[in-house]
Amino acid sequence: MTGECRCCTILAMSTAELDPLVARVLFGSILGAARTTAVLSQAAVAERTGIAAERVANLEQGRSAPTPDETESFVALYDLPKDRATELRDYGAIAADRAPVTGSAGRRRNYAVYERAASEIQMVYPCVPGLLQTHAYAFAQIRRSPVVSPATADERAQARADRGAAVMARTDCRLSVVIGEEALHREIGGRDALREQLKRVLDFVALDHVNVQVFPWSAGETSGLSSSFTILSIAQGLLRLAYTEALTGTSYSKRLGAFVEAFEDARERSLSPEDSRRLLERRINDL
Repeated sequence: MTGECRCCTILAMSTAELDPLVARVLFGSILGAARTTAVLSQAAVAERTGIAAERVANLEQGRSAPTPDETESFVALYDLPKDRATELRDYGAIAADRAPVTGSAGRRRNYAVYERAASEIQMVYPCVPGLLQTHAYAFAQIRRSPVVSPATADERAQARADRGAAVMARTDCRLSVVIGEEALHREIGGRDALREQLKRVLDFVALDHVNVQVFPWSAGETSGLSSSFTILSIAQGLLRLAYTEALTGTSYSKRLGAFVEAFEDARERSLSPEDSRRLLERRINDL
């Protein structure tokens, strides 16, 4: 790699300072790639550096922040070139800034952090995804959840609306969304709430850095509509994560093959962006 390091690039592109959580994961991505290139096991790395194999694994997975001495041990072991060594040191220093938030609040914060740092976001959802939701639509959806306290529904709904507003203003982040046609008909929050929600989707459609397509009923099935997901690309693709959400928990995966294939299938078989816009407008008029 030549020129400006990716850490500097992402700091310049992001609307917020690089978060320690993201820095830990980016540090781990570089570390894991360097070990693979060196054809070493984690046990072999532990033997050569004196850093326990379990600790090496935690660092590679982004679960822990490195000490300066550990970072220098890895730089020396892998004989990293100057620009990559600078990246590793920068990420390591930012990663150690503060401890992560834990619990459900921590999981929500973690996703929001990844989302803010992303240069590209790809989504497939049967309903309108949280990032595009209005407060009223989000509130109606969240308050029905059996695992969310009703007392926090309003705050969570506002957080979704705020995240959407932030992405709308971020021309450095490419957003591509596929939503099922059923999202245009399911009256979450009632007809008025759905009408305003679809108008909000049209606001996104009007943006140059956003692409929204509707997957029509006539196209049959696509896997993303039965198992919705988000793909987040950070630091020009240095880190790519797939995020999935179930009733009782969330998960991340760095193994993207199936998710990329599912996204491309949904995108290719969806209505064109222009036909999707026309369908949205017709549905709004019907409401």
